[in-house]
Amino acid sequence: MIKRSRVEFGDVESRFVRLGEVLRQELKRLGGQPKSRRRLVERLWTESVEPEVSRATRVLGLRAGILRVEVDSAALLSELAAYEKNAICERIRKAQGGGIVKDVRFYLKGKH
Repeated sequence: MIKRSRVEFGDVESRFVRLGEVLRQELKRLGGQPKSRRRLVERLWTESVEPEVSRATRVLGLRAGILRVEVDSAALLSELAAYEKNAICERIRKAQGGGIVKDVRFYLKGKH
């Protein structure tokens, strides 16, 4: 939850907060700047899957708690989505100690 604050502009007091300030606060709360946050998510993914899976996948990004992952083959995508997804999500949640990643979605390489 974002705290509402008052910002003073000269003699005029406003209840509005600059969007950039809100975004900076949220990024700080979620783990820093966008590049460091992306590295954090990539590290969480790499540590939460087998080395073979890590080599055959690539983190596309994280939006609204959904981790998007590109997969090299349809067979691996099917396996991950059907059999491994819940276990991977649980390992990521435990590793991060919170709720940055709520779900994982898999995309076939070149099809997203």
